[in-house]
Amino acid sequence: MLELEDLDRLLRENVDKYMAQDNDSCNEKLAKCLAILEHHSKNIKKHLSTSTDINPSKCSQIPPDSNKQNIPTKCGLSLTEIQRYSRQLILPELRVCGQLKLRKSSVLIVGAGGLGCPAALYLAASGIGRLGIIDADTVDLSNLHRQIAHKERKLGESKAKSLSQAVTDLNTHVNVTSYDSSLSSHNALDIFENYDVIIDATDNPATRYLINDACQLSSK
Repeated sequence: MLELEDLDRLLRENVDKYMAQDNDSCNEKLAKCLAILEHHSKNIKKHLSTSTDINPSKCSQIPPDSNKQNIPTKCGLSLTEIQRYSRQLILPELRVCGQLKLRKSSVLIVGAGGLGCPAALYLAASGIGRLGIIDADTVDLSNLHRQIAHKERKLGESKAKSLSQAVTDLNTHVNVTSYDSSLSSHNALDIFENYDVIIDATDNPATRYLINDACQLSSK
């Protein structure tokens, strides 16, 4: 069996060259490679779970090299990002180029309630680069049955800050900004200009018309 260092070098040298290319042939080979690794991973985990010769204390003494994990590879993504988003990177509709676009993109969510919570969590999970969350309301007990990102310990706190914390807890790579205020004709254009896409997650017609007007004026 290969030594761990040799195995790591073998994978890096052969996989990186495919990650640097963006065509169907290379992506097909990467998908097959991932399937093979997952197959062996299951067998190895099964063996470890039944083995009596493993000393867990020795295993825990080997810390991961977080510095190497976060260094961008030739494709532009770090090893941490490749591992985190591996399930969606193999999709032909996304691939590495799509993941890089997500990381460069920004989204503003107006409303941190029943619509804003899942929108923020799924955007953060997918690897969006920057999120803005605006809401002047506070977390109430009656919100918790549908506004899934808020917690009991957050009762009485700003919804924007509560949702921002939930995003950070899910994915620390996402740059999130909270606006603990109402959207108005005085601040809408200034806030909107900092984002690529605006999500209307509100529940009242007046704010929706304001969002629509501000998007029209700012070409969003």
